[in-house]
Amino acid sequence: MKTVALPWGDLRDSYFECLRRIVLPILDIFPRGGAQSPTEWLTRESVEQEFAKFDVGAVRLFDN
Repeated sequence: MKTVALPWGDLRDSYFECLRRIVLPILDIFPRGGAQSPTEWLTRESVEQEFAKFDVGAVRLFDN
């Protein structure tokens, strides 16, 4: 088991960067066979595009 500690200020002020800090090492374990590395494709824009597919209207994960 691995414990990750994130300062509250980082989580509050930079949620997406905290998400990347946690998720990228996990994604690197499972390569996608010749595709871009997770560092290149896991961007704020790509995540927002995926959430837009849910058509939730008023709910936003990230504030600008």
